[in-house]
Amino acid sequence: MGDSDTRRVRRFHFPLQKLLLLKSQEERAARRALATAVGEVATLDGEARGLDASLRVCDQDEAAGGPAAALARALRAGLGARRTRVGRQLRDAELRLASVRATFVERRKEHHALANLRERRHEAWRMEWNAAEQSELDELARLRFAARREQEQAR
Repeated sequence: MGDSDTRRVRRFHFPLQKLLLLKSQEERAARRALATAVGEVATLDGEARGLDASLRVCDQDEAAGGPAAALARALRAGLGARRTRVGRQLRDAELRLASVRATFVERRKEHHALANLRERRHEAWRMEWNAAEQSELDELARLRFAARREQEQAR
């Protein structure tokens, strides 16, 4: 059986495993950054929508006239300035989101390329292992057959 021991296939080893783990961590970090950026855009977008709704109410109150018109005009000025600031922040956040999304896509591609390479190499190793296992089983069957044959001839 010493002959079959030499045919044994070694344990699977992926030489780029540490790099694969690093790429996995980078992808997770990029995913977290993407989630943060999406949240920031959503928050600013919600704030902008709320300010737009408030500005519409101010416009209606100002158009209605009466004592609330002066108050609506003053409130509209403050809300308009805030809406402008939020609009700029939203545009900046959307630009950051586009950049973060591109980084995430790049990190995901890098990670998946290495993961696919590992999977292909593991499958090749598995096929080699299965072939070695089958060879050992064939050898055992051949030895059993030879032993039975000798026993039958000895009788």
